Amino acid sequence: MKLINKYITLLLLGMAALSSCSYLDIVPDTKATFDDCFKSQAECKKFQMYLYQSMPSPGSWYSVPETYAGDDFISGRKGSVKYFQYKSLLYGLESPSQSYFGFWYTGTSDGMDNSRRTILEMYESIRHCYMFLSNIDRVPDITEENLRTWKGEAYFLIGFYHHMIFNYYGPCVLIEREISTNASPEELLLPRSTADKCAEFICRMYDTAAELLPAKRIEAELNLATAAAAKAYKASMLLTLASPLYNGNMDMVDFKNHDGTNLISTVYDKEKWARAMEAAKEAYEYCEANGYLLYDHKDNTISDEFARNVENYHDVFCKNHHNPEEYLIAYGGAYIAQQTIRHCAPRSADPSGTGSYYADGWRGYYVPTFEAVEMYYTADGLPWDKDPKTRGINPYEYDPATGTAKMHAGREPRFYANVGYDRGTYDINGTTIEIHVRGGEEHGSALNVEPEYQNCTGYFNKKFINKKNRFDPTNKTFSYFEYNYPMMRLAELYLAYAEASFEYNGSLDGTALECLDKVRSRAGLPNFEASWKLAGGIPAGDELRQILHRERSIEFFCEGHRYFDLRRWKEAETVMVRKPKAWNLDGKTAEDFYQVSDMPELMERVWKSYWLAIPLQEMNINPNLVQNPGY
Repeated sequence: MKLINKYITLLLLGMAALSSCSYLDIVPDTKATFDDCFKSQAECKKFQMYLYQSMPSPGSWYSVPETYAGDDFISGRKGSVKYFQYKSLLYGLESPSQSYFGFWYTGTSDGMDNSRRTILEMYESIRHCYMFLSNIDRVPDITEENLRTWKGEAYFLIGFYHHMIFNYYGPCVLIEREISTNASPEELLLPRSTADKCAEFICRMYDTAAELLPAKRIEAELNLATAAAAKAYKASMLLTLASPLYNGNMDMVDFKNHDGTNLISTVYDKEKWARAMEAAKEAYEYCEANGYLLYDHKDNTISDEFARNVENYHDVFCKNHHNPEEYLIAYGGAYIAQQTIRHCAPRSADPSGTGSYYADGWRGYYVPTFEAVEMYYTADGLPWDKDPKTRGINPYEYDPATGTAKMHAGREPRFYANVGYDRGTYDINGTTIEIHVRGGEEHGSALNVEPEYQNCTGYFNKKFINKKNRFDPTNKTFSYFEYNYPMMRLAELYLAYAEASFEYNGSLDGTALECLDKVRSRAGLPNFEASWKLAGGIPAGDELRQILHRERSIEFFCEGHRYFDLRRWKEAETVMVRKPKAWNLDGKTAEDFYQVSDMPELMERVWKSYWLAIPLQEMNINPNLVQNPGY
């Protein structure tokens, strides 16, 4: 986060018994003590900002699994697991002795492959939050507003860090209070809590935070916690708890603590969906009452309505550096934004797919999956095989009239806003280029498997990429239009309500349809009922469930949601082992290129677990821990 990264010096003494991490100095020219953190509001603010340091970097290819291991976005076939840790989950390389992610880890051993794990030690940050809450009242010059808001941030982050650990690892160890440096082993070496207890505690932290935090932030404080974010994350937590992975999951009947306590409920509770529905409604109504809304600024100077809708949806994510209308909380890491832009835009300076790290321009090998592209609706808001206009057409067939595949015509605005395809357009370098991705072309296969920077599906990502991004091949320099990555936005609450309402009621009530239509309308689609009337009416049962899943997956393409959604829906073990598809990337002619084939991968896909492995060293330290199923 830009707002946080400048606070890189903070000394937190008195924690040696809980963590062997070294701490940074808030008073550079003198020997600091822990008390210095609370001698003034100015010093306390450095501590307050430091609390955010363990927040995972969404959009990252190296420190979180969700961006590239969720079936909608992926990098090219080359690149080792050391740098692309998400591959450990695709190919079954994650294990207790070789975990590529350090979210649980709290020590300093170099046994972890993730060299950047030191900012991801979330349990350590939870302890810092409690220390902060225990001492902030003694800051002599703190204002009432800051006292209230900073406490709210600490409670939010206690809930958030537990929530993230829960998402990555399942039922977790709860730290419900500040633990003394003189604590006994019984107080330190805690067992995992049940999923239900985890959710109850996390939601309580978010409730407390929401009472203390402001609804919105001023421009200088964007990306910091808000009451809107707290309410939204509570709704997200309850939606997860109500979902099949955690609600009546008989496959987890043997997942127990050493005392025999089931960590996940094997008894289905329909009322969990009601609580999720109510929390989502409370959150979106609160957001609407406090000025949040779906970004919708269509440019009326564009004569074609469809083109207006395409541009409007693209602008949601990159018209401005931050979207405070819709983003409830976002992440502003410049490095992640720059690298994502650089690796998404179609390859520019070196068609061979090689070149030095700093001299080869755009690389074009962080790409949408073929499956994500297929998921987009037609212009009438229906799946391809349900729309009367398209269901009899082979989507993979080459169309000489358009110079591309038939599946690239007649799609919804979000498709054209997010996806670049062969002979389609792409905004970059201050202009609009035509994409040429057939074998041997400037954006396509180098006809050699060795070079790293090659597209692996035949598609390019447009989301987050602004035309203002430029590469100067003469000076070998980049000019980036950086973006803040949305961690939680208003659209999620509408779709969460619709999903929970369906699961609770067995159908979509009027409010659920209104929520769906808000998201669809902004995307330039007909309302849900009107679209499905063309296909004979709104489907029911599992077919409608899958459509609601699809609504969510399309809207949150490339935002890391599908990784977690596939898991809570209990679909990942099927989806993530299938062979992903691609065009015939080495095909030099249209006829050869437009043949559906397997996406090139270096290894076979292997499914192990719905969660990351708890590192072996943590299991050895704490005998009360039980390992996740599959390891």
